Amino acid sequence: MAPRWTVLTVARDVARERVEACMASVRAQTTSDWQHVIVGGPTTVDDERVVMLDGDDDPGTARDAGLAVATGELIAIVDADDTIEPDALARMETALGSADLAYSDHDHLTVEGHLVAPALKPDFSPEQLRWHDYVGDLVAVRRTAIDAVGGFRPGFGGADVYDLVLRVAEQTDRIAHVAEVLHHRRARGGVVGAPPPPDLVAGRTRAVSEHLRREGVDATVEPGLHPETLRIRR
Repeated sequence: MAPRWTVLTVARDVARERVEACMASVRAQTTSDWQHVIVGGPTTVDDERVVMLDGDDDPGTARDAGLAVATGELIAIVDADDTIEPDALARMETALGSADLAYSDHDHLTVEGHLVAPALKPDFSPEQLRWHDYVGDLVAVRRTAIDAVGGFRPGFGGADVYDLVLRVAEQTDRIAHVAEVLHHRRARGGVVGAPPPPDLVAGRTRAVSEHLRREGVDATVEPGLHPETLRIRR
């Protein structure tokens, strides 16, 4: 019988000990009904629920390769740098009982291993999503919803999950916010609030520009005043 969940992780250029911490947090889930697909990570595992794949340099292509071998009907996207709470999959599964996509709050994991700076997010707002990638940390999606929009796409510089969320949101309003810190995000460069790299900004800009075109909105997109935001000029 296929597992209920596939946890999808891209581990390109991530230190082995961080990947192993991510894997340990998946193994610690209160539900054992999961498969963990890791693309581009360590090559030795001792758990038959873990599938290791070679990875493409493009995160979107790598994630799509992982999706191709995923057997779960629910997909959880977790970065290899990060960890999740033991009840994360269980809480997300409850949310997906009435939704096609769910996201949770997160905090930040420092170099010293401290959990700081919780990000307590709003409930789903299509307009806010256009100028702020606030959803894309721990994201859980029904496999049918991912397949309906054609999976992950290359060329977004790490913003491929943001691009996926935008495309899913064009097709459904069944999007749930789990107002709990279920995800611990590794602080970028060890610094909470460090600005995103230029390729990620460019990827977010492309994702929103294409989303607006699909929605028939006449606008241009450029970096916002805050490093994590975009400005939409209609």
